[in-house]
Amino acid sequence: MEIRTIDAGEIGAWRHTMSKVFAFDPAADPHGDERLLALLDLSRAFACVDRGEIVATAAAFDFRLSLPGGSVPMSGLTMVTVMPTHRRRGILRGLIAHHLEAAKHHGDPLSGLWASEATIYGRFGYGIATESESLTLNGVEVQARGRALDEATWVSGDAVHEVCSVYQAAAAERPGMFSRDASWWKFRRFSERPDQRGAASPRAYVVFRRGEVLTGYLAFRQRLSFEQGVAAGSVEIDELVTLDAQAELSAWHYVTQVDLFPKVTWWNAPVDSAVTWLATDRRRVSRLRRDTMWLRVDDVARVLAARSYGLEGTLRIGVDGETFALEVAAREGVGGPARCVRVDGEAEVAMDRAALGSILLGGFAPSMLARVGRVQGTATAVARADQMFASAVAPWCPEVF
Repeated sequence: MEIRTIDAGEIGAWRHTMSKVFAFDPAADPHGDERLLALLDLSRAFACVDRGEIVATAAAFDFRLSLPGGSVPMSGLTMVTVMPTHRRRGILRGLIAHHLEAAKHHGDPLSGLWASEATIYGRFGYGIATESESLTLNGVEVQARGRALDEATWVSGDAVHEVCSVYQAAAAERPGMFSRDASWWKFRRFSERPDQRGAASPRAYVVFRRGEVLTGYLAFRQRLSFEQGVAAGSVEIDELVTLDAQAELSAWHYVTQVDLFPKVTWWNAPVDSAVTWLATDRRRVSRLRRDTMWLRVDDVARVLAARSYGLEGTLRIGVDGETFALEVAAREGVGGPARCVRVDGEAEVAMDRAALGSILLGGFAPSMLARVGRVQGTATAVARADQMFASAVAPWCPEVF
């Protein structure tokens, strides 16, 4: 068996192997090969070949990931499959090794993924970095309570591209969001197949404006139904991105007052969504939290120097036996620009690579990981790490990749 990159002529066979593992019908997506070729750098797409047959796959998207106060390149690991006939032969380990070597060659200090199974990737140095909530709103009312609302406009055609600038502005402020290039918007956001939506409507877009300024957008589908003659349709949010509190209020006010559609669902809401506080009856909002993006930090010094911190000062951080000195300059009483270098000597707080991936974006406090034995250090040092790594905005990854 051989693990190697694929060429354009193999994309169909490569995708066919994925269809066997993920149980989808390639015929339902006749342009799937074209889409993958537009999105992938084939030098970062791998196959395990056994006697001429592709039996395993893996690839990486080229992203830039938002950190608190900064960003870094990220290799987005995706489409990892191993045929059931070839399990327990070290193929996954080989694919991960090839991926990490390609990421290093490409200059990516960070690798990220969405795990199909939660037990797999921790042993490869990935830690849960973001969570989301699956929200279901049943007959929820969101009232403005005298506050101003932004204007809502249904958009289509070329006007849909207005949402790109909103997304870019939001990504600059929220950790965990990743860059989207023109191909990503074309093939992943502005196109869809009928099999993706079932009996629901095509994806629709509403944008929100305050004067001439765009402040947010809502991407959604609608599913009409009646129960005993009463309207019981649902609005299924695909993505809701807003730039401030007024825009968020406006979006929730709009989506909860669509005639014939009293139910609203969103499978991937950020954990700091304000909807439970905006609802007149919070018990009509059900929430289920789950892990989403996992991160593995490879170039520790580069990644830690790329973000801002909540506290000035120094902290010696141990990662897998190496010690790094993090120095955060003062800026108006909080942490400003950072410098991080590898040093000799003992660390004040120590952890493995997966734990660092979990605290990097500010979604999980070092003290929480210390409680379960994933971070070691004195109570004083861990408390200082909590203050330094905290983020005022909860990290959120807006979509599966």
